[in-house]
Amino acid sequence: MSSHISLKTYISRHLGAVAILPVLIIASLTLGIMIPAIKTRTGTLQQDQASSIADQLSARLDGGERQLTALAAYINKRQFTPGSTLTDLLDTQCGNGEFFEVLFIIDDTTFTIQAAGLTPSRRQRRSDFIGMDLSGRRFIYAPKGTKKPAWSKCFLSTVNSRPAVALTLPLTHGFLVGELSLDNLAGFINTLSPKSELLTLIMDNQGTIVTDSQRRYWGKSLPDDGTTRTKSTNQSWTVSGAFEFNGLKLLGAVAKVEKTDWKILAAQPVHKAFEPLWDILTLIGMGLVIAMIIVLPIAWFLAGRFSRIFTSYAEQAASIAGGDYDISWPECKTKESLLLGQSLANMAQTIKQRERELKTEEQRTRDLLINVPGVIYQYTFNPGSPHTGTFSSPALERSLEMFGLDFEQKNFVNLFEACIPENDRARFRLSVKEAIESASPWHYEGKFIKPSGEEIWFDGRSHPRQTDGLISHYGVFTDITQRKELEASLRLTQFCFDKAPIGIWRMGKNGQVIDVNEQGYKSLGYSKKELCRMSVFDFAPGFTTKDWENAMDHLNRADPSPLESLHQNRNGEVFPIQVIQKLMVFEDREYCMAFVQDITERKQMEEIMIQNEKMLSVGGLAAGMAHEINNPLAGMVHTAQVMAQRLTADLDIPASRKAAKAADTSIESIGRFMETRGIPRMIQTIIESGQRVSEIVNNILSFSRKDETTISTHHLDKIINKTIELAATDYNLKKDYDFKQITITREYDDSLPAVPCQAGKLQQVVLNILTNGAQAMQEAGTLKPRFILRTYGDSDRDMACIEIEDNGPGMDKNVRKHIFDPFFTTKPVGVGTGLGLSVSYFIITENHKGEMTVESSPGAGAKFIIKLAVGNS
Repeated sequence: MSSHISLKTYISRHLGAVAILPVLIIASLTLGIMIPAIKTRTGTLQQDQASSIADQLSARLDGGERQLTALAAYINKRQFTPGSTLTDLLDTQCGNGEFFEVLFIIDDTTFTIQAAGLTPSRRQRRSDFIGMDLSGRRFIYAPKGTKKPAWSKCFLSTVNSRPAVALTLPLTHGFLVGELSLDNLAGFINTLSPKSELLTLIMDNQGTIVTDSQRRYWGKSLPDDGTTRTKSTNQSWTVSGAFEFNGLKLLGAVAKVEKTDWKILAAQPVHKAFEPLWDILTLIGMGLVIAMIIVLPIAWFLAGRFSRIFTSYAEQAASIAGGDYDISWPECKTKESLLLGQSLANMAQTIKQRERELKTEEQRTRDLLINVPGVIYQYTFNPGSPHTGTFSSPALERSLEMFGLDFEQKNFVNLFEACIPENDRARFRLSVKEAIESASPWHYEGKFIKPSGEEIWFDGRSHPRQTDGLISHYGVFTDITQRKELEASLRLTQFCFDKAPIGIWRMGKNGQVIDVNEQGYKSLGYSKKELCRMSVFDFAPGFTTKDWENAMDHLNRADPSPLESLHQNRNGEVFPIQVIQKLMVFEDREYCMAFVQDITERKQMEEIMIQNEKMLSVGGLAAGMAHEINNPLAGMVHTAQVMAQRLTADLDIPASRKAAKAADTSIESIGRFMETRGIPRMIQTIIESGQRVSEIVNNILSFSRKDETTISTHHLDKIINKTIELAATDYNLKKDYDFKQITITREYDDSLPAVPCQAGKLQQVVLNILTNGAQAMQEAGTLKPRFILRTYGDSDRDMACIEIEDNGPGMDKNVRKHIFDPFFTTKPVGVGTGLGLSVSYFIITENHKGEMTVESSPGAGAKFIIKLAVGNS
């Protein structure tokens, strides 16, 4: 906590701050307005001065240019030749060197000096210059190709080796050159800037100083920081700013001399530019310091008087805080002090009255908390050590009764935690830790083992409050043992209801679904929520309101009894069910409880059993018929063989010859007659047909004979061939169906070994596939129907494979998905049972532990693939 200061110090500081405010305002105005304004004004003055100097210098150079131009015109007009007259003319133009130090006339072919005009002090040296070769001077080439005068760059003078510039004009047969001493220019600009602190520089376009007012910086260059760069705005060249040169910080402005492409820089030391401002600020600062020396003691004195007044009222308020409400207040001279005293007196009486009311309310609250079911408590702790807090409760007796622990024990927290079951202790600690660290409400529900060993369930919850750096959790413990027992019983009941293996339905009096378990709604493909918006009439096809009323009337008059009905699932599929219903009354409301079991599998097994019985009966009948056919068939075949022997001339049988002779013929004649009429061929056909019928009867006997459960090895190609022969006898006159019209292609693997199997059952599977395929191709009107039967080995899996492929209509994805399901058929009612392929699938997968699959698509035929293990199974 930060330390507090006295009211006297507080007021004194604020009065001092008010006194300092003018200083800050003046400083802000100086920095923000005055200095920029002075800088701008100084820059403007320097710019004006630089422009003035540039203009005057331009005027001076322009005068010299006009002088030299007039002289050149005069010389060209008079056609002077080198001599005393021309020399006198040039000397007169030089005068005393006020502008030009020397004038030369140079030959344009030899670039030598032909005539020279000099100042009086140098005329005795004239002969030194006549004939001098100036071809190395660049300025003589400046006017080449033009008739205008041209100013040169700075160079060392021909006559005195001091910095100079030259003005060159073309003549008829040469050049007129006038050298201008930069010392003269320095003296000229010095007269234009009389202030000693003002520095005037003349620079060329490369930033090199040509001359200056102090004649000290010729040949030096200014720093390339943009200060001396010029820019053109409306044909005037100006720039100004601060820069550093030769160790001095200067403030200057630049102007351009148009004639020579020179620049004039007029600069002044920065401290000189702002010297008047610093003088003014010094005076202002001294005045402010004197004012502060006077103001601060006065502020300290006034603050002391205010402080004494507030101190007296603070002492009175402290008395009120200590419980002394009947006090006398000091006399006051100001209206505000009197009002404050009256307000404090009223506050004291109000606090006194509310304190009495608070005590009464506290007693009422205590009585209420003691009678609350559960244990009200307060747990107060330091955030740094939450496990060392203190418990308190207005209902200590109830805490002893509920937990067997005393809340006022110092180690109550550890004792309480030790009574939490070990497998729940980590969860309890985590809940407490999260509530403490996040300063959030706490809630925990779990078991508690009393010191006596009794186990209970409790619910604990609290809300935190922070006061004076301490955190207090106000909460309540409740014994929820009875509630937990009821919840466990309810959960068990609900679990049994939901997970029962049969559908359990609770129906309203009008047939609406009130509740249903998982088996019930899953059997219909709906969700529980969807079914609870439906009634029995929505999923029981053919069940009407009248049927419901009759069922309810029957339940009222008789005991429950099972009955069979139908349900329709979400996909429209109808399946059989068995229902046991009972009327129940709960809380004065009547419900119909229905226990529903899907009996589809039971019905299917019944159908299979009936079909098996039929098949056994048919098999027995076929066996009996086969035995009955065998006897006359044997006599017919035997008789045909005897006829062939007796009527054939190749056999020399005496009895036959005797009978022929008795008939007045010979055995040879009879033989010729029979050959002519084809009777031997017919008799042979009878014999062969009888033998084929015998083979067919044997196949029927083999197929109808009850299979043995033992497995023996058989060659698959032989089983398939026998099945084809059996299928070839199938003919349906009503549908003009004949298996013999189907082309059979055999693609057998001769290297395939014998396979352990039940030949009769495998023959039944192949016959079923061939019969179904033949019927499908006939019904679809397939042109040139064909079966391809293949056998081959799968060496990777050690399995023998059979493929039966047709070129019939094929099947779509949905039919292919359910092709092996019991009672699934694409044929009309009464034509097929839907058991053939399901039984075949069962024979392969269950009896032989093999695989049976189908590959097909609409219009592309079907291919059934059977795989059997080659090794013993």
